[in-house]
Amino acid sequence: MDWDKISADTLTSENYTKYLDTIDSYLDECRGKTVLELGPCNWMMSERILSKNPISLDTMEPDLNAHKIMPEGLTNHLMTANDFFAKDKRTFDVVICTGVMYHLHSPIHLLEQIINIAKPKQFILETTRNTALSVRISLNKEKFNIIGNAHSDKGIDKPIEYSLNLPNKYYEDIILEHGYEILCKEYIEETHRSKCDVYIWHFIRK
Repeated sequence: MDWDKISADTLTSENYTKYLDTIDSYLDECRGKTVLELGPCNWMMSERILSKNPISLDTMEPDLNAHKIMPEGLTNHLMTANDFFAKDKRTFDVVICTGVMYHLHSPIHLLEQIINIAKPKQFILETTRNTALSVRISLNKEKFNIIGNAHSDKGIDKPIEYSLNLPNKYYEDIILEHGYEILCKEYIEETHRSKCDVYIWHFIRK
């Protein structure tokens, strides 16, 4: 499947709304479902998800400053993904993970936690080319199998030593190997919010 290219400048709140409008069809899947959102950050996507009338929406945002500006009506777990999945063994109909993977030393471990613990029927994943890391934080010479990172992601069960240019196709293959198939995927030219382009997948469990 070829990537479809569209444009979405998300530097401002107004333009981030345009970006959400672009991916709104993905968020429609939250209607009447139990939803877990990882990495809500500015909460605009969270509010858009709530507008879809899910059964429930849990968010996982470990940043205290972001937590302090959380809108009313949301349930945020102020902890890392590792701590959340160690504590909470619930399954969810939909898991949405945006703007998280490029913060992690071992993103595959997070994927495995989502797949094996949350066990979503539908999984919406947004990530980047990962080259943003060399600009945003000085981890560009480290390996993905190093223990610990900004989100306390600890370890993986695959002996890989990829650089920060870990291809997004690798994420895709891991998820497909765990019993999912792709409903759709897009390449989104999005140069301000994450300083590089964005990829988004909609996976569904077979």
